[in-house]
Amino acid sequence: MELTYDELLKTVSLPDSVKNYDLIRIDMGWMTRVGAQIFKKLDNLKIDTLQARVPRYIPDDYTHIDGIMYTVPLDASVQVLYYRKDLFEDAIIKRSFYEMHKRNLTVPTTYEEYDEIGEFFTREFNNKSKTHYGTSLVYGSNIVTKK
Repeated sequence: MELTYDELLKTVSLPDSVKNYDLIRIDMGWMTRVGAQIFKKLDNLKIDTLQARVPRYIPDDYTHIDGIMYTVPLDASVQVLYYRKDLFEDAIIKRSFYEMHKRNLTVPTTYEEYDEIGEFFTREFNNKSKTHYGTSLVYGSNIVTKK
């Protein structure tokens, strides 16, 4: 059974609906939102052995909630940020951003900055924006295996 990204989020947000699945693959960003509700704690397993097999470069955010291991990472997805350099170097845009936010326009390094800059470049929120939307995301396939 395959679900779209939105269908999967809706499904995993209702804990009773996930009882019919053997395997659920979710976006890591959903982990703290739904993980403890839909996954079993892995504390009855030999955690030291299991954790030793998780590559050190994968942070606990991918596997733990409040210090308790719930998941084993299937893959570590990589997010890449592309941006239009011409917009970030445009003197008029830079000035407009500064007047609106009282800071220089720079490539975001936090999610808060990402959201702020995305809104600035979205015409719905800034009618002077040269772009319709300040951000876009690509959603990959999600896997849900039914019993």
